[in-house]
Amino acid sequence: MRRTYTLALTALALTWALGRAPAAAQTVVEPLPPEPDDAAEIVVEPVPAGDDGADGVAGAEGAPAGGAGEAAAAAGGEGAGEGAGEGESGVASLFEEMTPERRAEYAAALREVVAGVRGKVTEKIADKIAGKQNDRMAQIAAVLSLVSLGGLLLLGAPLVLRRRFPGQGAVLWKYSALAAVMFVLAVNLFTGVLLLMRGSQAVMGQATNPQLQVVESTFDLMYDKAPDLAEIGPVLIEPTLVGLTGESEEPVLTIMLDNVQKLRSDFTVFTTVGTFFKRLDWLFGLLPIVMIGLAMLLFAKAAWPTLAEIVRLPGRAASGEAGAGRRVVALTLRNVWAELRATLAVIGVLFVLTVLAGILVGLVLAPAIEIFLAYLTVSLMYVQVVDQASSFWVLFSLMASIVFLAANLGVVLVTTAFFLGTSQKLFQARFREGVPLGQHRRFWLWGSAAVVWALVLPVLYILVAQEGVAWLAGKMIATGSWPLVLGGGPALFLLGFAVVFWAARGARGLGFIKRYQPAPPPPPAPAGYGLMAAPGTR
Repeated sequence: MRRTYTLALTALALTWALGRAPAAAQTVVEPLPPEPDDAAEIVVEPVPAGDDGADGVAGAEGAPAGGAGEAAAAAGGEGAGEGAGEGESGVASLFEEMTPERRAEYAAALREVVAGVRGKVTEKIADKIAGKQNDRMAQIAAVLSLVSLGGLLLLGAPLVLRRRFPGQGAVLWKYSALAAVMFVLAVNLFTGVLLLMRGSQAVMGQATNPQLQVVESTFDLMYDKAPDLAEIGPVLIEPTLVGLTGESEEPVLTIMLDNVQKLRSDFTVFTTVGTFFKRLDWLFGLLPIVMIGLAMLLFAKAAWPTLAEIVRLPGRAASGEAGAGRRVVALTLRNVWAELRATLAVIGVLFVLTVLAGILVGLVLAPAIEIFLAYLTVSLMYVQVVDQASSFWVLFSLMASIVFLAANLGVVLVTTAFFLGTSQKLFQARFREGVPLGQHRRFWLWGSAAVVWALVLPVLYILVAQEGVAWLAGKMIATGSWPLVLGGGPALFLLGFAVVFWAARGARGLGFIKRYQPAPPPPPAPAGYGLMAAPGTR
């Protein structure tokens, strides 16, 4: 099996670091001495849920693996204890290479723990996200209900219009009452269509929710690559699993960085990076709010012509326009029905996009998290080996890795949002104004191709780039330059992604989708068009 990026880079850096570890760089975190007998044989064990419902992992003989000392003991076993006694470098005590048998045993135990923790944690996070979505939907419904009650103000229209239409008081009162009822009804009907659309986005959007997907992809990486993560598992993976309860608002990568920070309390750069990712995660959490705002704007744009006709109804009726009431009622019902059909069509597009994006976002996030994990491991080696370690290069390395992860995720989210928004405009033009969908054949053909290409391109790039940058990482390590090792790989990943996405026309495809506008409806035929003119009128 091909060695993963994390394993390849860690193994290269570890071999090099052990050869360069100075005598002054002694063990920063003292590992606990191994227990007698075969205590270190059990590396990872599931911990049964206690009274407080907490789950976690355990070190030797079931001791909680929350501390770094237990993690080091679990990783090194007897070798760690002996190495510490002989003054071995800190990096060696933290990352001890395992035998194939030990690796397989550790991987099996780690997978068991990941499987046990994953279901409970993801369920709690998904419930939190759904709860927030429900709260926002309730707030939208409450606001729009208040807006609909504004229609009752139309009952006072006769007081404003009586001077313009003297002697039409009875007509004004009659049609003002009808207008008030129709306004309240129209807003509530449009609200129902809006809530249907947003509810569908909330349910299906969980497949591409960035906060949930980062956690899911992290679990996928831990489970699928358990043998390759054996060396770093006790130091990075186990404490993270302990901290992942689903109750905290802390993102998974922030929890991982906080655990690394505990190993070097005097080197605060890991906390800085963790805070950065927490803010980035907060921005991801704003995406549903942004989508709600866009939905509200589209709602207002779709409902405004109908509501304007309703507001003008009393004046039209008083001016003697025949059948004004019937036309407004028919217009309101027709527009609401057209909006409902457009919404159902958009939900169909949303379903297809969600399935496609859900598959591809998983394929791109797991390798991106693996890259971050690789450079987090190398950064930890760096601060353990080098006396005067530079916080800049650790900061640059980890920040660039996180920005690369966010860029891949952002492409998926922006692509689906652009295509969905344009599709909704086209369906509204079809069902409200009668513009045939075939008139937008260019969008459905090239727009769909642009969506698929923009979603597939990050996956293809990261699969190829991992191989290429892993080869270059070996060359960088051979130069003996820590700054090059820490900064070169993340910079290549990030800059390469931007160049490839632009050169492969991914950005141009997104621009086409965003800028595409539905053609205006054909103008109504002039009166008498197509009829033979009366004699003598030529």
